Amino acid sequence: LLSYFSRALYDYKKKYFISASIRRDGSSKLKTPGTDKHFQNFPSVAAGWSISEEDFFNSEFVSNLKLRASWGRVGNIESLPSFPTNLPLSIGKVILGGNGYERSIALDGKSNPDIRWETSETTNFGIDFSSINNKYTLTADYFIRDTKDLLLRLPVSPNEGILTENAPYQNAGEVRNSGLELALGVNKYEGDFTYNLSGNMSFIKNELTKLSGGFSSLDEGQTQVATHYTLVYAVNQPLGSFYLIETDGLLRTAAQVTEAQANGQP
Repeated sequence: LLSYFSRALYDYKKKYFISASIRRDGSSKLKTPGTDKHFQNFPSVAAGWSISEEDFFNSEFVSNLKLRASWGRVGNIESLPSFPTNLPLSIGKVILGGNGYERSIALDGKSNPDIRWETSETTNFGIDFSSINNKYTLTADYFIRDTKDLLLRLPVSPNEGILTENAPYQNAGEVRNSGLELALGVNKYEGDFTYNLSGNMSFIKNELTKLSGGFSSLDEGQTQVATHYTLVYAVNQPLGSFYLIETDGLLRTAAQVTEAQANGQP
């Protein structure tokens, strides 16, 4: 991984704040000869307004009140193995003539030289509050995080002769996370005795908003019960939703099994 990073900050009279940054990341995982698509730019910008520093603000209770907003992009390729754009080859042995085994090299799957960075774009709005002497504090953030070009292995036709786990990676999905984060604090001073209480809570909605290739859902492919997989990635549903078989109950004894068979139950 090779990265370049630049950042600029501006503060006007402790009232108005703005920052901007850009980073350029490149990874050999995405490198193909003759191109530079393994590099991608990820900008961000943030601004803040400290209302409590304004001349018109006069409160005997509030010592700090600040509004914040930010937007930015980051990249991710953690789900990729090394060199996913190269042809996947495997070494084995074959019998040629009567000379016993010979070493062989065979194609073991498919690659995709056109994959690119998975990108997450986050928009955030926040507020910071504290009372006189920081007795009470509150931080609240509302965010929307859209992840695009999700790196996935999509199922391939059985005619291609490869398993899904050997299928090429594709930029094949989009995910949205949105929610609210709250942090509350109380700081008490009783003579020489001081104590602090704090807590936080989050409300998050996760949703798979798009799948490419004409798919509306994908099996997780690992946790299998009977004939189906229990975890499914489905459009308009949270990632890894549980899809289970509904039953009328459990047959716990041999007598119950015998009775069920006598009644024509499978």
